[in-house]
Amino acid sequence: MSSVTLSAPSIIAEDPRRCANGAECANKERLEDRGRLRWVGKLLPHEGGLCLDCVGRVERAIRALPADVRDLDKFIAPTSSGMEIRVSGTHDPQLNVRPEIESLRAKIDYETVYWAECVGMESPVGMRLEVRVFRACRWMAPRVHRLVWLGSQERSLWSREGEPVRDAQNVRETAFRAGVDGARALAQLHHQVRVVTGRTRLVHRLTPACPICDERALVRQNGGSHVECESCGKKIDERHYDWFVQITLSGAAA
Repeated sequence: MSSVTLSAPSIIAEDPRRCANGAECANKERLEDRGRLRWVGKLLPHEGGLCLDCVGRVERAIRALPADVRDLDKFIAPTSSGMEIRVSGTHDPQLNVRPEIESLRAKIDYETVYWAECVGMESPVGMRLEVRVFRACRWMAPRVHRLVWLGSQERSLWSREGEPVRDAQNVRETAFRAGVDGARALAQLHHQVRVVTGRTRLVHRLTPACPICDERALVRQNGGSHVECESCGKKIDERHYDWFVQITLSGAAA
């Protein structure tokens, strides 16, 4: 009679010590859960946080948000003919994307200023949206770790259209969000801007760390002939990268 080993893979997969990015974690792991394989976040020595590489992603996203706002401004600025920019990729009727762009700008403004204030920035009064976002991101970027470890904060709820959510008595509804939720939201906003402005491309994220800055931020564009580091910006020819990987593997096996 063969013995059966009982395990609780679902408990392992849902371990609160795993990176909060889950299947989107930069160092995700594949585990068996109830007989099926699934991707989970990297196991951390603590609960409710992000792994170091995911923290790096958030920091890069925060640093990019001011430029994202400028890109969005180009989409809603009047053209020389006085008409708004319209986006159309087919023969379908042209779609005015201005409301979506303005909503996204408003969300970036609110999220960046809110979380920057949560980690100690003074409230920016009397500033234009672009300046508020720039100052908030400049304040937060070197304080991402503090943001990730921030406890629950009460904040207003917003609809998908960028409007405050109100109850039957017209009172604004609130919810509690932790700093790690804010960090992930900021990274998601950066991704949304890339989608809206057509800057998304198929990218392969590579496992080895960059040989220049030692950050795990190497990517290769689909069909590209070189590898690029999203952290330091260094571009590496593919043949040099392959040599680097072989040297790394041989050193690890030694």
